[in-house]
Amino acid sequence: MIRTAQRGYTLVELIVAIGLFSVVMLLATIAYASLLDLDRASRARSDLTNNFSFALENMTRTIRTGTNYAYAGSGSFSCFSVVDQEGRSITYLLKDDGSLGRYIGSYDGDRSCESDTASSITDPNVHIDDLEFYLRGAGGGDDMQPSVFITLHGSMGVKRQGVVEELPFSIQTQATQRQLDL
Repeated sequence: MIRTAQRGYTLVELIVAIGLFSVVMLLATIAYASLLDLDRASRARSDLTNNFSFALENMTRTIRTGTNYAYAGSGSFSCFSVVDQEGRSITYLLKDDGSLGRYIGSYDGDRSCESDTASSITDPNVHIDDLEFYLRGAGGGDDMQPSVFITLHGSMGVKRQGVVEELPFSIQTQATQRQLDL
């Protein structure tokens, strides 16, 4: 009887192959989990930016279409009031919790600048450290179209790997009244 050699792998070869495969799969899983975490952080950052952009655009739109620009409160540059197209007094201010606040009231000449009466219009993860409004051309007879220059400084908190990462921002924008007022 002729004996043929059996072909196959030994037990040691199988153990080594399974061990190498396990190490490669472990490294691939770690890399994939890291990419998922980066994707989540990127989406959170994008969501915060979109929320903040929407709030800022809403504010500048109200300012552009409004009239009767004025500083509200006691001469503070961080509290600004405008009368919107519906005749309501809209006041924008920096709230005590670091959010951008908006107070809507009826225009009666008294413009509120109290933080506790205003509604937050930004995400709680957006913290504004400094908000200033610079008003130009609001007084009648100065031959200047009323406009407001707005500066904001702060940070957005994005959670990544269980740690909140603060992303600083500085924004400057300007809104000019659409209604001709020279």
